[in-house]
Amino acid sequence: MTLENWLPIELVHAHMALTPEPPHKINNTIPSVVSDIVLKLMAKDAEDWYKGALGIQNDLQQCLDDFYKLAKIERRIVKDFRS
Repeated sequence: MTLENWLPIELVHAHMALTPEPPHKINNTIPSVVSDIVLKLMAKDAEDWYKGALGIQNDLQQCLDDFYKLAKIERRIVKDFRS
């Protein structure tokens, strides 16, 4: 079903209740660790969110460092640093 066929109440429910598909499953060129970062940013439960910008910055910096050093992004556990 495309979004155009959804009723507004269905869209609201989907936004609140459904977990989005991981980006790396939609586009296999996206590293799974980047997909994990995106899903953490889109989490429904506040306890699953980053606690501050430093956590996001650290995870993205590690991805960038891996890319420059290894020409790929290594699989890591997405961390969370309180800012």
